[in-house]
Amino acid sequence: MREADVQGFEVIDMRFRQGAVLALLLLTLAPRGDAAEAIRLKSAILGEDRTIFVRVPAGYAQGNSVHPTIYVTDAESAFDHLCVAAEFLERNRRIPPMIVIGIPNTDRTRNLTPVTEQGRQGAGGGEQFLDFIERELIPHIEKNYRAAPWRVFAGHSLGGLFSLWTLATRPTLFNAHIAISPSIRYGDGIVLERLEKAFAQPWPRPARLWVSTGAEGPENAANFAKLEKLLKRKAPRALDWGTRAFPDEDHGSVVLPSHYYGLRQIFSDWVPELRTATGPIEDPIRHLDAHYAKLTKTYGYEIRTPEETINQIGYRELAAGNRIRGIEILADNARRYPDSPNVYDSLAEAYETDGQMQKARELYKQAWDLAAKRNDPLTDTFRKHYERVAPK
Repeated sequence: MREADVQGFEVIDMRFRQGAVLALLLLTLAPRGDAAEAIRLKSAILGEDRTIFVRVPAGYAQGNSVHPTIYVTDAESAFDHLCVAAEFLERNRRIPPMIVIGIPNTDRTRNLTPVTEQGRQGAGGGEQFLDFIERELIPHIEKNYRAAPWRVFAGHSLGGLFSLWTLATRPTLFNAHIAISPSIRYGDGIVLERLEKAFAQPWPRPARLWVSTGAEGPENAANFAKLEKLLKRKAPRALDWGTRAFPDEDHGSVVLPSHYYGLRQIFSDWVPELRTATGPIEDPIRHLDAHYAKLTKTYGYEIRTPEETINQIGYRELAAGNRIRGIEILADNARRYPDSPNVYDSLAEAYETDGQMQKARELYKQAWDLAAKRNDPLTDTFRKHYERVAPK
């Protein structure tokens, strides 16, 4: 079909709505995404029950692919619009389909502050909270969901501080970090000291960092400038970093654009280039296969040329009158993705366009049968395609 260009846990709820505006955004921008769920974990490390939000990408239930994960703090306020940003970028193929894990607060100050600070009662439990994430939460997610071995951590304000602290003290726990308006001044700027100390050591593996800030006053601007200076002078070559200031946003509103641009920056190498200075690439399939083979090496798990992308190239050849080449590309797609009903439906349409009705009929039937077995939402569409050509 042509594309339009748990163990130990309790399921609590299947959708979250943080007010009318975000609900509308979710319905408008993310209608294809699978429902989010909440799970409850009894944490031995924290000595309390923790509720965790989990959102899987669209089509997760029908597939078998693994997906990168992104963990976000302050989930009661940040989870919904991070899901919206991820869904929008996934749909436009700017980032890979991701599993989003939201961590709501029980005691925010305790959990997100790595050290104590005078005047902050109950602060300094960040290391214990990080133990919970590393030894309890991540193992559960990677056992019960199809999680790829590539993780992102995102946090805002104290969560941004916590993200930078995690990078400095446990640099191999996450592959990438998004720190939104981090509270750099906390503890007299101790996170900058820890980062500088970490940068002086041999960096264990490639990592990515993106930091943002809003218009939040001179003290915040000065601290942000200190972080940028440190990164420019001492960040290891293996740390791919970037920063961005949003002068039209404040400390609260900077979160939404930061999720969008942060994800784009973290996955800046994801989108393949299919044109050169002189025009389209001559053999796009070969070029795409090389691009995704490179991503496979970078990200550490198999990343194949997407079925939908090959499908579009096949239809483009058909539209240009290159029927033989179009059929070859769509047939190759069917060989690559034999469990997808849509590849057979697309190939059937190509044969139908070429007047090969018997082949078209057989492939439409194959698409319909496979979709029915998989409870594919397009089963009825495939059935109608078969019934349309059956009399012919």
